[in-house]
Amino acid sequence: MLRLFVIEMKNLTQEQEDFESVLICAIRYCLGRRTYMPHIVIQFVEERIDTLSQQTITCIIRDIENFNHGGLIGDPDIDDPAWKSFLYKLKNEQQERTRNGR
Repeated sequence: MLRLFVIEMKNLTQEQEDFESVLICAIRYCLGRRTYMPHIVIQFVEERIDTLSQQTITCIIRDIENFNHGGLIGDPDIDDPAWKSFLYKLKNEQQERTRNGR
């Protein structure tokens, strides 16, 4: 029984890693796009932000900060504010975890 539990935990960890990798890919795909897709991906990730690993949050923050297309991330009136709000939420989550020792 214990062996089965350990195997399930390993699979869950691998599944979580795979899931987070796909989220990172989705974010990278959406950076700079002027379509509906960035908003779908941002909302999807925001709803799950508390389940993401610290490594994934750090990676997403870095990707957003390193993306520079004339100082904007997509449309200045629609996409850019959404990305900046998302970045703010990610950084807040990161700071909360640091304060709480997570």
